[in-house]
Amino acid sequence: MDRPASAEGSLAIEWIPVGVGVAEVERRVLTEAQVADIVGAEVAEREAAARDYHRAGRPERAERLRSEAAVLVAHLAPGTADEVASGDPGPPGR
Repeated sequence: MDRPASAEGSLAIEWIPVGVGVAEVERRVLTEAQVADIVGAEVAEREAAARDYHRAGRPERAERLRSEAAVLVAHLAPGTADEVASGDPGPPGR
């Protein structure tokens, strides 16, 4: 954006760049293994919370969290879902 020299360092609103993509940063590209690790962590978090809700006498909330975990497991790559369901993290560096 071309700005007059007098505008350097100015916070005048008319010189602030606006629009789609102005504040964008390059998005990270995740490997399948990284995605599986993230989804696996989300599954584990929901299952742990479901146990806590069940112990606290909130079975309806526990069941909802277990259902969410099941949906996440269903979207994992074949083989990964079995590892997540069993708590096996799989090979190191997967």
